[in-house]
Amino acid sequence: MELMFSSHFAGLPLLKIPAGFHANSAQLMEMHERPVPDELLFSASCHNQQELKQAEKLNVDFAYLSPVKPTEKYHGGNSIDWKGFETLVEQVSVPVYALGGMSVSDVSEARQHGGQGIAGISCFQS
Repeated sequence: MELMFSSHFAGLPLLKIPAGFHANSAQLMEMHERPVPDELLFSASCHNQQELKQAEKLNVDFAYLSPVKPTEKYHGGNSIDWKGFETLVEQVSVPVYALGGMSVSDVSEARQHGGQGIAGISCFQS
């Protein structure tokens, strides 16, 4: 398993050879250039068209788009749903993974709507 460095885990020791860097949406919007060499992976969390376009401009290797479905963190109708996901994914040329309220059974749905697949934490815990 390769690990990517994320600023969310600032308390963890830095990897000697990280696989890459993951930017949250706030960090992404502050960046003016890709923060790591092309040999390392660079991903970003996105929630709207502006963030996806910024991710594309910075040449991310892939992006996460969320929340596709309601989650504990994003409840109350703030999810983009599958149609919104597809509409946003069609506007960029980078691979996009669906995030937010996902279950393993959503992989084919994500692909049918232009995504690469799904991402999550709880959906992969047994």
